[in-house]
Amino acid sequence: MRPRPDAPGRGRPPPRAHAPRDRRDPGCRDPRPPRDREDVQGDPALRARGRARRPRRLLPGRPRRGASQRPLAAARADPARVRARGVGDLLAWLEREPTKLVVIDDPEVLDKLEQRLKARLGERLYISKSLPYFLELASPEVTKASGLDFLARRLGFSRARTVACGDGENDVELLEWAGYGVAVANAHERVLAVADLVCPSVDEEGVAQVLEAFLDSSP
Repeated sequence: MRPRPDAPGRGRPPPRAHAPRDRRDPGCRDPRPPRDREDVQGDPALRARGRARRPRRLLPGRPRRGASQRPLAAARADPARVRARGVGDLLAWLEREPTKLVVIDDPEVLDKLEQRLKARLGERLYISKSLPYFLELASPEVTKASGLDFLARRLGFSRARTVACGDGENDVELLEWAGYGVAVANAHERVLAVADLVCPSVDEEGVAQVLEAFLDSSP
């Protein structure tokens, strides 16, 4: 008597056992539907509710994969020695005292915003551009000029013996305070207007030339 070809273990190799795989693994082709679909197979309203829940994973304050501003935030924070981190709920975070607020947009948009903010806030905030597409808002007592003042007093230098170089709009107060203000040739027009000396552009290493000239003339 010959065994039936479809009998278990007869006429064909036994099925191979597979180790269970994590359903979160993107390479896993689990035939079972996701859990939120198991509960909503028969009811259109419940099925719609299941779909509506998915976008909530992308709302602010929740971790997600995709585009991120963290590299840009880190690039801005490192030179300023400010630690950059995600804040989650923005409205709740705004209740805390910030170090500085930076608005990033097209130069034309920021020009209009700067005028509106200065008209509304006056002297209550220091508002200036560090770059054409960076509008910075900070305490009126915290500028590059106040920083140079602090450093000069800390090191024992008089104001007349300080030299400052700049190119951006937020360097205006710095050059006005310094004993000798230097602007590079490609500086903003407001910086050029207050400078005691205009040196060659950044591409021509103008600041280095000025520093070498001062060092060579030192006794």
